[in-house]
Amino acid sequence: MPIDAIVLDIWETTWRVPNLVLFPIGFVILAWATAAGFLAFTGSQASGQPEIHFPKEPPIIVDEPEDETPEQ
Repeated sequence: MPIDAIVLDIWETTWRVPNLVLFPIGFVILAWATAAGFLAFTGSQASGQPEIHFPKEPPIIVDEPEDETPEQ
């Protein structure tokens, strides 16, 4: 077997093994992050995260105009 074929075979193997190991790990991390974000925004307490409360705007106070009819 020529040296080029051996090097190519080793290269293909070393390239394939990390991909077979790292792809499932990355997929699990992505799925976990998606689920954690979903649970955080739906307010689930099962995730162990506090419920997110967005600040509410203060109520708009409208001053009612006084009655402008002259008093008699």
